[in-house]
Amino acid sequence: MRSALTTVARLVLGADLLFAGMLPWTHLMQLPIPNPAAGAILIALHNTGIVMQFVKVLETFAGLLLLFNRFVPLALIILAPIVTFIAIIDYYLDANRMAVVACSIVVVPLVWLFFAYRDYYRPLLVYKSEPATGNNGCSREGQLPKMSSAQRS
Repeated sequence: MRSALTTVARLVLGADLLFAGMLPWTHLMQLPIPNPAAGAILIALHNTGIVMQFVKVLETFAGLLLLFNRFVPLALIILAPIVTFIAIIDYYLDANRMAVVACSIVVVPLVWLFFAYRDYYRPLLVYKSEPATGNNGCSREGQLPKMSSAQRS
């Protein structure tokens, strides 16, 4: 059951982000105009010329990674700041029912997937770490160095 939910969450999030990332280039639909506060932020990002295009490329790339089940933990790390920004805009600045529902379609699967793939993030949460030496940062043939008891606490 848990594996099926994880697969569904991965596919829903990947399809949604692929669709949202491709919208500026396909012109399939016009995005709704949010309230003035949210609209000012989005217009400012759009007027930079490159920021929103870069965000859309990241959304498309991460959506493809999720759909093809490749580098899923990396895709989730790429998406975390983007989805956080979407949540801030939709939940707080443009808090109508449609925006909250649309945002939940992205936030809920992302949180579920972070929980499902949490073991992949444990090496990143080392309190005190030391740089690895030799073999391109790995202790032997692609394995991560083992944490000492001092590093775990």
